[in-house]
Amino acid sequence: MSSSRHRLLKAVRVLPEAVRIGAKARPSEDPLKGCPESPEHQSSAPSEEDLLRERIALLEEELRRASDRAAALEGELVSLKLRQEEEREAFLREAALKIQEARSRAEAEAREEGFRQGREEGLKSAREEMERLYLLKFQEALEMAERFHKSLEEEREALLGLLVPQMVRLWEKTLSRMLLDRVRMDEGAALRVLKGVLAKISDRERLLIYLNPDDHRSVEGALGELGDLLRGNRHLEVVPDPDVDKGSCIVETNLGVYDARWRTQLEQVGLQVSSLLFGGDEVEGD
Repeated sequence: MSSSRHRLLKAVRVLPEAVRIGAKARPSEDPLKGCPESPEHQSSAPSEEDLLRERIALLEEELRRASDRAAALEGELVSLKLRQEEEREAFLREAALKIQEARSRAEAEAREEGFRQGREEGLKSAREEMERLYLLKFQEALEMAERFHKSLEEEREALLGLLVPQMVRLWEKTLSRMLLDRVRMDEGAALRVLKGVLAKISDRERLLIYLNPDDHRSVEGALGELGDLLRGNRHLEVVPDPDVDKGSCIVETNLGVYDARWRTQLEQVGLQVSSLLFGGDEVEGD
């Protein structure tokens, strides 16, 4: 497994630890952030996943067209090779004819002049000239084929470079939605997350726990199961809060606030994925 793939797999796993936001005061929430969009807006505006799928479809179409162009270029290359072979054979026939003519002339000159040196030099000169011209034509054809191949590879790599980040984003969005759907159906998820947060908190004297209203009653009734996790606690308050994702919680202590919402965890994963795809320093949660 390559180093980049290992880093990517490491980054996209759901962070098991709660994210510590700040000190004491609970971070203010955007009053519009938790409000669901109206049905009219949802139906009229395409979702981010739809936009990603549309973008991927366009890139796949471009890749298909590039493949078609590649096939056409390969066909042209085959035709070029066939024409080159035909030209080579015609060239060799012409060269043989010229050599024969040169030989005949040389022989005639040798007979007329009575010496062989002129004949041999003429034949040698003709052969060298024919070889030089043939090598020049062959080298030009080879360079043209190499340019075709290089251009094709560069185009394919460029298209893949555009397609991969879009596929990773769609995969990230799909997994996030699957995780949130699974958590909403798990009635014990909020209690397990709360236990994990309390196990990491050193100061339990004052605890203010924010839960989704759907989890409030079940968690409040199970506080007796927390046992040692509440040792040293003098003030405990469980508050329903619709801004907290179902199956998660926010815990406020004297030392600060621990945000264990799934929304926050998935945002951290998204930042890690962006860092791996587009470069830059990795984002770390507290």
